[in-house]
Amino acid sequence: MTFEQKLGFEVAKEMLDTHNGELQKAKDEFFEVFGEIWEKAKEKGIKMFDLEEALYNYLDTIKEEYYKAGRAIDGVVERETLKNEVAKAKRKKIV
Repeated sequence: MTFEQKLGFEVAKEMLDTHNGELQKAKDEFFEVFGEIWEKAKEKGIKMFDLEEALYNYLDTIKEEYYKAGRAIDGVVERETLKNEVAKAKRKKIV
């Protein structure tokens, strides 16, 4: 495994752990609405729009958080790769 791959793996693990909080929050919000709608269904006459909206919000949040995580990972790996290349160039000039 190359330096960049190892770095990418470690950064991905750290960043996704950070973003999983937002995903859990969205999941909880979705299932809260789902539970409310389920109770309304028992009473008769539910609004499926609420369920649909909550589901789409949940899915949008998942996409957004993983996109943010991916962008952050790309940035960190790019910066670290650049630092590594600069360090190599400096070592070559010293020797």
